[in-house]
Amino acid sequence: MELKIYWTDFSKNELKNIFDYYKKEASLNVARNLVLGITKEATKLKKHPTLGQEEELLSKDSRDLRYLVFGSYKIIYWVNL
Repeated sequence: MELKIYWTDFSKNELKNIFDYYKKEASLNVARNLVLGITKEATKLKKHPTLGQEEELLSKDSRDLRYLVFGSYKIIYWVNL
């Protein structure tokens, strides 16, 4: 079974900020590739939702928060079945 991935408004905004920063500081190509890489990393969760490690820094949250890493970016997520 393949799950659907939903991005929060916060995460969408952060992706836009990352894109805008690298577009200005590096190039349009670098910005596109970085954001594409982050989103592709997250798509792995469709088939393997528990792939990421548990996020210990947020362990007091009632959700089972996990994370993946892409480059220097941490992608924090939870599975809501």
